[in-house]
Amino acid sequence: MNLSQTWNFTSDYENDYIYDPTKIVFNTTSATLANSGDMSFPYIINSEGIDYTLLTKIIASTSETTSGSQVRIQISNDSDNWYFYDGTIWSQSTLSGTDIISGSNLFSELTNSVFERFVYDIDAGKLFFKLYFINDGTQEIPYVNYINFTGNKYYTSIKEVRNLLEPFGLRQCDPITGLVNPLNDFLSDSRLKVLLSVADSYINNQTFTDFYLHRDEIEFHDGNGKDSLRTYNFPIKKITHVIMYNPLMQAMRTFLDFELIIHPEWGEIFLPPIYPAYMSDSPARSMFGNIFMHGKRNIEIQYDWGYNDTPDDIKDASIKYIGKQILQGYWANLTRGKSSQSFDGYSQSYQQKPFGGLIDSWDLEIKQTIQNRIKIYPRSI
Repeated sequence: MNLSQTWNFTSDYENDYIYDPTKIVFNTTSATLANSGDMSFPYIINSEGIDYTLLTKIIASTSETTSGSQVRIQISNDSDNWYFYDGTIWSQSTLSGTDIISGSNLFSELTNSVFERFVYDIDAGKLFFKLYFINDGTQEIPYVNYINFTGNKYYTSIKEVRNLLEPFGLRQCDPITGLVNPLNDFLSDSRLKVLLSVADSYINNQTFTDFYLHRDEIEFHDGNGKDSLRTYNFPIKKITHVIMYNPLMQAMRTFLDFELIIHPEWGEIFLPPIYPAYMSDSPARSMFGNIFMHGKRNIEIQYDWGYNDTPDDIKDASIKYIGKQILQGYWANLTRGKSSQSFDGYSQSYQQKPFGGLIDSWDLEIKQTIQNRIKIYPRSI
C-alpha cells in the first residue's frame, strides 16, 4: 500500500504533537519559538507514528537555514531510539546539549537515497520524527510549516524475511574478501523489496480484502428499511458519521458514533431504538424512526476500517510466501532447469529438490491462513 502523510504545524493541529508549550507556539501558518532568544534547542515530536515498511521521500517547508537559525530532524522507528544520518550510515544519536547539532540532520541532507536507506540500516516500524529548533538569538527565529513523507506499507519487512531464511545458506560469499556476491545473493535488499509487494498482492487477491488501515472511507448505500446496515469493509475502527436522507420528507439527519450501536468485527451498524421519552425530548430526530429509510444511495457512511497492526497470521503467511519464492528461486538457479548433468564420467542428479518438504509445509500453512481469512458477507435474512 502506498503511503503519503502530511503533518501540518498550525494551531489547528497542535494536539497532534508532543512539545513544551512554554517554548514552542503554533500560529495560523507554522510552529516556531515562543521566545526569539530561546537557545535551549526545544523540539516537537509527532504523537502518533505511521506504520511503514519502505521509505521513499521526505520534504518539508521550513525557515531559511542559516548558521544561527535551523530546523533539524532525527527520526525513529519506535519513538524510543532516535537516529541521524552521519554521512555514511544511519546511526543512533545519544548526544545532547549543543552536540545535538552534529547528531541530527537538515532536511536538505535527507535526499531520497539517504531517506530510503533508513529501512536497510535500521528497520521498518512506526515513523516518528523529532524536530529541533536551533537558534542563536541573532537570526530570524526558525519555523516549520509542514512535513510530508512517502513510502510503502506491507505485511512484513525485509529484515523479518531475512531473519527466517538466514540460516539456509542462501547468501554466497567471495572466499577471498568474505563479502556477499550480489549476483548470487538470494536475500539481497533489492530482491526482497520486490517480493514484499508480490506477497501482499497474493494474499489480498486470495482473501478478497486487505489488512491495512484505511482512514476516512466514504460509502453510499441504499436504505434497506431495516434497523441495521453492513459496511462494505470491516472491521470498523471508527465511525465518523452516518448521514441518512429521507426522500419522503426531503430532509437529512446525521448520526454520530455515540448515537449508533456498532458491531465492528462484521461491519454492522444499528440505529438506536425509539422510545416514548426520546420522541418527546427530540421530536425532530425521532421522526426519522429507527430504520434506514428506503432510497437509492441515500445513506452515507464515513468511517475508518482495517487493522492498526498487521495480524500475526497474515504477517506469518507473508513471510513464508516470500520464503517459498526465494527457496524455489534458489532451486531454479542451482539446476538451470536441468534434471541431471554429466561431465567426464561424473554425473549429478537434481531429482531431489532442496528444502522441498519445507516448501510444501509452508504452502499448506499459507493456504490454511487464507482459508481462515477469506472475506465472507453473512447472508441477509
